[in-house]
Amino acid sequence: MDLARIKKELETRCNLKQNSKVLVGVSGGPDSLCLLHILNKLGFPLVVAHLNHKIRHSADAEADFVAKMADKYDLPFVLMEKDIKSLAKERRASLEEVAREERYWFLFTTAEEHQALAVAVGHTADDQVETVLLHILRGSGLRGLTGMQIKSITKYHDMIALIRPLIGIWRVQIEAYCEQNNLHPCFDESNWDNSYSRNRVRNELIPHLTDFNPRIKDRLLSLADILRGDFWVLEKFAEKAYKKCMIEEGIEYLLFSLEGIKKEEIGIQRLILRKALEKLLQDLREVDFQKVEMLRNFIFNPNSSRHMELKKGVNIYLRNDSLVITLKKYPPLEPNWPQVKLIEQLQLKHPGLIKLPNGWLIDIKTVSVPKVIKSKKKPGEIFCVHIDVDKLSQSLYLRNCKPGDRFNPLGMGDRSKKVSDFWIDKKIPRWARSHWPIVFSENRIIWIPGFQPAHFCRIKGDTQKALRIEVKKAVA
Repeated sequence: MDLARIKKELETRCNLKQNSKVLVGVSGGPDSLCLLHILNKLGFPLVVAHLNHKIRHSADAEADFVAKMADKYDLPFVLMEKDIKSLAKERRASLEEVAREERYWFLFTTAEEHQALAVAVGHTADDQVETVLLHILRGSGLRGLTGMQIKSITKYHDMIALIRPLIGIWRVQIEAYCEQNNLHPCFDESNWDNSYSRNRVRNELIPHLTDFNPRIKDRLLSLADILRGDFWVLEKFAEKAYKKCMIEEGIEYLLFSLEGIKKEEIGIQRLILRKALEKLLQDLREVDFQKVEMLRNFIFNPNSSRHMELKKGVNIYLRNDSLVITLKKYPPLEPNWPQVKLIEQLQLKHPGLIKLPNGWLIDIKTVSVPKVIKSKKKPGEIFCVHIDVDKLSQSLYLRNCKPGDRFNPLGMGDRSKKVSDFWIDKKIPRWARSHWPIVFSENRIIWIPGFQPAHFCRIKGDTQKALRIEVKKAVA
């Protein structure tokens, strides 16, 4: 085994220096034992960590073995025990998935405690081939076909890298190295249990594919390397497009320009959406090609509600010309949408500037009719309206919407419609309606801010006196 090449890759591709402390995850098997021996031989400061998952009868013996190896090399050793079977039952998840999650959280927490710069694990070229095949079987996109990276930042820590120094080395080479260096690893009998999908790929699928091409593993490893290079070129274009389409990044939600995404080529659309889901979910394993394509299809062919639950806890909303991807039940509201929670109706004295709850103001002024007729609404003045004050027989009030409310919007003559239907026509989502302020007089709605006034109190040629009403955010 070429240790000089491994050291060079650790320095150039993993950005490690000779004094960089590394936490090594050691199970006691050939791969991790070989990794420990090599890193120790190369002189890196090491911490050895082992998670006893209590799954197999040999688990305690394996933990003792790793502890003795750490003691032999005079290295710090950290052991944690977890009842993975109980956790898997409690979470209703597979043993394989829970064991993986618990192991990585343990490794990265321990690495932070020991001020390690990286967590090293013993993934090999064989693991890479198995991963690529698993991704193909699950329906992966381009990203999944690139396999595992030699260095990556994961959801487990945003500063400490996960490194795989043996990712280009075959298992037969590792077993030969163990034999040459008098290393006697533990062998995991569960590797032959084909109820695990990875084991079935390793023990059944790969031998079958080898009948078609004896060098199938080399070909698949080469494919992952080639696609990885191509993928990172595309990723640079996608990063620019992502930033261009991004409107807002908030807590547990992302807001994008819908038209911006639609204008991109299909491949870039997929990469933008994948990147968005990864950013929210922080786990590549939760973002497969089917989810990305489902989201992309929804953008072009939405349902009537313009809402979709992509997966449990991930909600997609199309709002006017924007796409909202959120981990919350409802998307964030448009910043200029007035939201005023009123316990009871509020009398509006005019003229006057009245402070409203939730940081909003309502400004009412008397204006000359000629000025109103000549004036043109400026962009952004949708929350301003002029009404004929003589058409009002009583005072103005402000309240929130009530069930059964009807509105006679400008342009409908003497006809009216349910306010609930009006909201639907204007594409105002249900969660934004209950606190939307409504101006009314004598139980007739005068104006719903953001839209046209009532038809009966519109400004006409014979209007003698007008009111200008504006709803706006208070300036901090």
